[in-house]
Amino acid sequence: MLLFCIYAQGQTFGWAHDGTSTSDMESQDIVTMNDESYIAGGNFEGSFSLNGITQSSTGEKDFFLCRYDSSGTFIWARTYGGTEDVEVTGLSAGPNNTVYACGVFEEDAVIDSITLTNSDDDNGFIARLNDQ
Repeated sequence: MLLFCIYAQGQTFGWAHDGTSTSDMESQDIVTMNDESYIAGGNFEGSFSLNGITQSSTGEKDFFLCRYDSSGTFIWARTYGGTEDVEVTGLSAGPNNTVYACGVFEEDAVIDSITLTNSDDDNGFIARLNDQ
């Protein structure tokens, strides 16, 4: 199970969201964007459901990104994967609501329409997600 939450004043939770998976699911990172929305990322196997949207992995382990506005309203979720493991290990917010993701992959990976080719065991990646 996956849980996202944010603190509101007075040390109480302002909102919380969970996700479920048919296998393993783990949160890795969360970043605050310029517009005060949040993007969270993590890894999953099998399929996962988040805010009524179910997505399936294309290989072994894939990664996901999801976005919420500052009040906790769900905006979108996306998944990225390959033939084997493709895992996000970190996120960073850039200017103009740009997000950078880094991680590792085995075999080949596809991030949107970009194919990353693996020449050995584990390889690293960095990717930029434009404002959406």
